[in-house]
Amino acid sequence: MDLTFTLADLTATSTCELRLYTELRERAQKQSAHPTPEKSERAHEAYRECLQVLTEGGMVGSGVVSGEVVGGEHSGGTPRPVPLVATSAAGLTYTVELDRLEYSPENSTAESNTARIVCTPHLSEAAHRALLRGALAAHLLTASATASTENAENVRRLDLHLEHGANEYCAGSESEPSEHHSPVPQPHRVDSARILPLVRLQEQRLLLLTEALNEGVEPAELAERIPYFLTCDECPACLNAAASLALATEAPELVTEDAVEDTAEDPATEEHPVMYRVPAAVENDSEQYRLQCLLDAQLASLEEHAAEHGWGAGELEAAMLLSMTNYYRRERAPFWREHIRRLEDGPTAWVASRDYAYLDRVQVLSVEHAHALLNTSADLEALAAAMKEPTEVEDTPGWYRVRGAQVRLLRARLEADPSLVIAPSDRAVFCAYETGVSPQIALDRMESQVNYFRASNPGERVPAELAATGFFGLRVLAVAQGGFGAGSEDSADPEETVAEAGAESTGEFLEVLLQERIRVKDEPHRALPSGIGPGDPVSTATIEAALQADVHGLLFDGALMPSDPVLNGPVPGEDSKPSNTPSSPSTLPSVLDAAASLTGVESASADLLFRRAPRLKRSTSNAKNAENLPREVDFSASDLPTVDAVHAAVRALDHSYVAVQGPPGAGKTFLASHVIARLVAEGAKVGVVAQSHAVIENLMLACCARDGFDVSRAVRLRGKSVTPDAPWSEVSDSELVELISGAGGLLFGGTVWDYVSERRVPAGSLDVLVVDEAGQFSLTNTVAAARAARSVLLLGDPQQLPQVSTGVHPYPVDVSALGWLSDGAAALDPRFGYFLGESWRMDSALCERVSWLSYDGALASAAATAGRALRGVAPGVVSYPVEHAGCSVRSVQEAQAVVDCVRELLGREWVPAAGAEPRPLAAEDCIVVAAYNAQVDCVREALIATGLADSSGAGVRVGTVDKFQGQEAAVVLVSLASSRVDSGRGAGFVLSPNRLNVAVSRGQWQAVLVHSPWVARSVPQDVEEVLALSGFAGLVE
Repeated sequence: MDLTFTLADLTATSTCELRLYTELRERAQKQSAHPTPEKSERAHEAYRECLQVLTEGGMVGSGVVSGEVVGGEHSGGTPRPVPLVATSAAGLTYTVELDRLEYSPENSTAESNTARIVCTPHLSEAAHRALLRGALAAHLLTASATASTENAENVRRLDLHLEHGANEYCAGSESEPSEHHSPVPQPHRVDSARILPLVRLQEQRLLLLTEALNEGVEPAELAERIPYFLTCDECPACLNAAASLALATEAPELVTEDAVEDTAEDPATEEHPVMYRVPAAVENDSEQYRLQCLLDAQLASLEEHAAEHGWGAGELEAAMLLSMTNYYRRERAPFWREHIRRLEDGPTAWVASRDYAYLDRVQVLSVEHAHALLNTSADLEALAAAMKEPTEVEDTPGWYRVRGAQVRLLRARLEADPSLVIAPSDRAVFCAYETGVSPQIALDRMESQVNYFRASNPGERVPAELAATGFFGLRVLAVAQGGFGAGSEDSADPEETVAEAGAESTGEFLEVLLQERIRVKDEPHRALPSGIGPGDPVSTATIEAALQADVHGLLFDGALMPSDPVLNGPVPGEDSKPSNTPSSPSTLPSVLDAAASLTGVESASADLLFRRAPRLKRSTSNAKNAENLPREVDFSASDLPTVDAVHAAVRALDHSYVAVQGPPGAGKTFLASHVIARLVAEGAKVGVVAQSHAVIENLMLACCARDGFDVSRAVRLRGKSVTPDAPWSEVSDSELVELISGAGGLLFGGTVWDYVSERRVPAGSLDVLVVDEAGQFSLTNTVAAARAARSVLLLGDPQQLPQVSTGVHPYPVDVSALGWLSDGAAALDPRFGYFLGESWRMDSALCERVSWLSYDGALASAAATAGRALRGVAPGVVSYPVEHAGCSVRSVQEAQAVVDCVRELLGREWVPAAGAEPRPLAAEDCIVVAAYNAQVDCVREALIATGLADSSGAGVRVGTVDKFQGQEAAVVLVSLASSRVDSGRGAGFVLSPNRLNVAVSRGQWQAVLVHSPWVARSVPQDVEEVLALSGFAGLVE
């Protein structure tokens, strides 16, 4: 049977195969029932040509890119739209709408003389269509090529690329609109090899449908015939199939019940609920706010000029700096927007979600009753720490005075939606009250919350009334799936306890033990909270003030004064009326002059912002350029040539930066600790900064472990250490300043808050600032912290866990420092620093898959890994499909599969290194990485139940990707949990190449991907999901 496959046919395999099958069936019925063998063979040959072109890169004749074929010549290789409607040589008709065709001009001397098809997807389904459009275009151009080529030199190579990122920073959404128009950055291009697995997956589905069609399979039988048959339940084909099934089924007997009397009250007589009336806005007249208004006006002026004339030298970078001053406001905006919206709805309207939940059956507990409820040592320790030496508050039952505060203990039930994320924590979360019963403290705290919302979301609608109020004063002490138990005799409410004890428990809910905390001067109350929400954002006021001052001084030399009279009007220009007042707006420095002068600034931040190669001291080289970066070959006689090269580079920096990209197991921490130890021994003042205290201290511990390192030269601020029995000293702010200004080397570990504080680390007082995990550290934070040092060393990997951002930013100030520098490249450009290309963790078979997924083949396995062996188990990535349906963030079936896998592995002979004694593989040699916290709990429960782990953490370790970055084990099992990745948080999260990279690369020998077979059948919604799904398909194929 001769079938014509069009673009719609190919894309339909990822949307609704029943619709595709119906359309193909109707088309086949209209075509000749007895096609000639020659015609059928031409159809099959054409399709084989398409796949061959994609697989091999595609060799195309000269006629393909000539002006006659594509509809006009390209002057100087300039791209322009290329419509293509043609019939291939094999007799198949295609309509292909290419965005453009790029190729080198005839007189070009460029290597390979490349012609490139560029497909630019913009919205959801269009992204996937463009992917396959490019595949068909490759087939079309190949099949249409002239059979004979007169001049072999004119043969061109066709590379299929998927272009993305063009609208990454200027696209907005209904809920989070962009605040400014920003330039469209140059899009990144992904080679066809990166998306071939997805194209091959499409081909397999088409072949299955074709076979079924040729055999005359009825649509109703397809689900049994074809595994994981995809339907949409919305198209006419699906609706007709459902209607046919309904007719074939006997109708149920109709049962008429007696009408029940409506006892609901007449809406007109119902009492209107009490609402909290939102107070009017109060004018902000602070100096910091007034200065920010001036900086915003300068940015608006710069953007207006760019819209008319384009971006001049330094202007885009100046705009990015000005945008950084509002970075944290934009990061806060989504939280306060959601917070106020939830309060407007009220807790009774809250469906249990990842952040907010309605509290039911709330009880006030005594300390004794709470102690009787808990049965784990961790929960009992948390209760003891929270209620240390409590004394009862007179005349207020249930309230205690504890360490300068008043507290009470609450027991409550939450509906256990699988996506709800709630865990014991020291951090205060939101305590919500319905307005009719709100205590005074909840009402008093609302004005500041509304003001935070207004400040972070200018122009957003402010509700007139709220159905709930509250304050950030709850702590979660313990959580129990299915409840803590029936309680004890001294319950605060015996009747409630009896009712709960007799109720049927399904285990599908959570109970929590909470501590409500108020100040000593606040009035204790009897009201019970009705909802719980996330804690408020951490204060970033000091970072914002420092960024504002630095940008103000750098661009305008401090000449923009907050006392200037014009705040919200347009920025005056040349036509402004003269004024005798020295501070008149007409005398303000030109933002265009400021941008132009920025190009001449020589600093680590400026070099990073402009993506300039590191500058070296003239004493080291005759010219300041990256070609003079020391290389490993310069230290070929050394045992640690890369360490020597990076150390020499850092010493040679002239108020600049150098970057090191360290893929999984490549020894980034090993290298950094050696470099830092050498610098401190030479008398340098070195600071370490990262996203968390744990990351900072991990690197500091590695430095302290180096031979010859003087531990007395390592310090942290008092009260900041999280490592028990840490080897370093803790000092006060003033003592830190003295150590920095004194003689000798110093290693200080601090967060960005410390490095922007003049009373802790004066600007420019450090020799080197080391940014660890710079692939997760935003460009804004890097610029803020870099003020403290003369040079910067960036360490990290943008291909692992990315920078987490919640706001929408008009410029790429939220990307990580290394992400900005690499600009989408899988491996760091040698001009900017060093790429550590050997993994000392993974076996070559496993490393090869990780290298394909994330590093364009640039990562190889070190020779030392060749001595490992796990008897009877092949190294590499293994797919372990598990059937389940309806799971979004938690799958019991996958948890059981993990248990089965671990049992199969335990006891096998494991050789961890060359020359090591073989030993049986133990439970501690396996780790499980889950996509969601809910799945972490599910897998851990299954492992504990089977004796493969215990509550103390011994045995098989379980955690999320975020927890296990930097850890390793012989075997890693990865559980995705979602039945379909369009549930939960989407393919962009579950199948993120960054997260899969981290998860899979935890393994030394093997990585087992436990997943639903439906994961590969998901429909990509944008370009990132196309790449994510194709990456996953490439790992498991």
